Amino acid sequence: MGGIKKPSQDLFWSECYLNASDYVVHHSVEQQVIEKYPGLFTEQEIYSNENLRGIRGEFDTNLHQKVIKSEWMDFYRSHPTATRQQIIDKATEIDKKYGHLFDPPIGE
Repeated sequence: MGGIKKPSQDLFWSECYLNASDYVVHHSVEQQVIEKYPGLFTEQEIYSNENLRGIRGEFDTNLHQKVIKSEWMDFYRSHPTATRQQIIDKATEIDKKYGHLFDPPIGE
């Protein structure tokens, strides 16, 4: 991504007690929103532990890179000038739909 520096995810992994080699990190509010909707979110918010989700490696291709990514791409197309609240609402919708597949689970 552009000039965005990704901070260390070590704290996330240590706080949720997951083995980083078995998981990928999903950002509930995607990293892309920083560039697509400048000024709505800070890098600190995007990379905060509250915004990170663990997804098992075997779910990465289908769930993370296809299903969730497709939902975000549809959102970007239909919301060229989204508000902060619309983005938060979309992230919450995705958490509710797929949160049971995240580690630790969201919404259970």
